[in-house]
Amino acid sequence: MARIVSYDQHIRRIIILSAVLSVILLITHAVYLQYNIIDDSIKQEARKTSALSFEALYAAMARGWNQEDIDAITTRLNRVDSNMHIEVFRSPSVEAIFGKRTQEHPDALVQQAITEKTDQAQITQPGQMRYIYPISFESACLRCHSNAQVGESAGAISVTFPVSAIRFSGGMIFNMFILVSIAMLGTVFLLLYFYLRRHLVNPLKRFAFRIRTIMGQGDLTQRIVLNSNVKEIKDLEQSFNELTTSLHITQEQLTSLSITDDLTGLYNRRHFETSLRREIERAGRYETAFSLIMIDLDNFKPINDDYGHIAGDKMLIAVAGFLADNVRKTDMVARLGGDEYVILLPEAGKEQAQAAAQKLRLLLSGATFDIEGHQLGINASFGVASFPIDGATPNELLESADQQMYRVKR
Repeated sequence: MARIVSYDQHIRRIIILSAVLSVILLITHAVYLQYNIIDDSIKQEARKTSALSFEALYAAMARGWNQEDIDAITTRLNRVDSNMHIEVFRSPSVEAIFGKRTQEHPDALVQQAITEKTDQAQITQPGQMRYIYPISFESACLRCHSNAQVGESAGAISVTFPVSAIRFSGGMIFNMFILVSIAMLGTVFLLLYFYLRRHLVNPLKRFAFRIRTIMGQGDLTQRIVLNSNVKEIKDLEQSFNELTTSLHITQEQLTSLSITDDLTGLYNRRHFETSLRREIERAGRYETAFSLIMIDLDNFKPINDDYGHIAGDKMLIAVAGFLADNVRKTDMVARLGGDEYVILLPEAGKEQAQAAAQKLRLLLSGATFDIEGHQLGINASFGVASFPIDGATPNELLESADQQMYRVKR
């Protein structure tokens, strides 16, 4: 079973998760800037600086300046920015004509740039970028470099400078920041949407649906299971189920009170008449018979007079229990009022009902009841009526049984 978590904990989780996600996105953004924008900007700046240095040197060489003059230009270029250092390296074809400069010490990166004629870059130390710009022969160069060919490597220019010297495009950085911020916020809001939809909206929708179902069916025995590990939702689920349980118990109590005689605990007259109408409909549909027995206690008034009304009530209760104990489980015993009772006997014909009435009369006449410390007995008059021979309506059947009962009583 999933651990129950409160909404406070869920909110803390989503905030922490959002913060972690934001940090991850910002780090990703920084890495992206480092490897795609900053590096590209550094290389572009280095290429431009190298190209400008070469153009300055090329202009001097085109005028026929000697090596000392070219070295002087390189020295002056290095003075422009004390943090920047420019070096010029010759290719083998240039060295074949003009010789190798003593201060030249080409390393592997320079050799690779000269051989492959491709830009090379490396971080020489923290915050320092070294960029190698390869130089190729052009047709105008062949006047002095007769041993070379157009496109052949003439050497390379190495420029080393601090990364902090690079100017970045503010607009580009701002646009990237806006895009990443929008993506980050969009991701957080989507996460919040789906998270809250799962843990709040969907359980509440299921809760509302189950309430409508219970109301539509009128079945208070149903229970709601929301399948949520949120504490507040579980509390809501438990409280609602407790409420329906309480309402169901109250409903049963009210139903019982509405159909039960307050004194004897038997069914009351209203419920008996409802059941009698239902039994008439059923018997008429299936063409079967049923009967009812009406019972009136004989000489009940002297009990009230001699022993009091409390004793009389206890006698009514005792007779009710006696009748209920001596009928079939399918029979219904009800109190019509006063000292009158009635028994509904489904699937019983006239003769079967008369036999049942005779049995009850004999048992009752031989029974005694402990009433207020007195052993009292009582007799009763019985009247039988059967559907459909004695009547086809509730009033006709009750009137027929009542008349027979009073004929017996006289």
